[in-house]
Amino acid sequence: ASPHAVEGQAPDETQSPRAELVRQLDSTASAGGRDRAFAIGALARIGSWSEVDHWLATYSTIKENDKLAEAAELIGKDTLLRISLHDGLTDGGRAGLDKILQGTDDFLHDRQRLSAALKLLAGDSVDETLSARRTLISGGNASIEILLEAIGQGIQGNQYNQAVGLLKSFGEQSVNAADQL
Repeated sequence: ASPHAVEGQAPDETQSPRAELVRQLDSTASAGGRDRAFAIGALARIGSWSEVDHWLATYSTIKENDKLAEAAELIGKDTLLRISLHDGLTDGGRAGLDKILQGTDDFLHDRQRLSAALKLLAGDSVDETLSARRTLISGGNASIEILLEAIGQGIQGNQYNQAVGLLKSFGEQSVNAADQL
């Protein structure tokens, strides 16, 4: 629970609307999962830094990179940047923030995840192909490596065309590297 919340306390008429909002967001964060990440983002946007710090610290023990990446997405890139620049985070809050950022980076660049997306490029499903393209684009340089390896190993047909199209989206240097294979 938040350092400022009193469990079961009903707001009284003297409590400010901001304090009530913080109390509600604190309650939302206590539910965990997606709710916690959403609440952290909202608390940061209203400048309720002690609550942000408290709830961020809870992420330092999470091991699943997909959950950390989901939290980062729900909090939002701009808000995460704002949080990272705030100098009032405790060591626990900073550790939770670092865990979210590292877990997100590891998730986006996971070779197994990117290789699975590459396989989906060969399919006929438009939805699967679009999902695979989004996954590979989010993988950045790690995706470029996987795409170049696959082209070098001789992928064919639609999968080849999709891979080359993705390389073009990464820029001219990626296409030139593929041409050298």
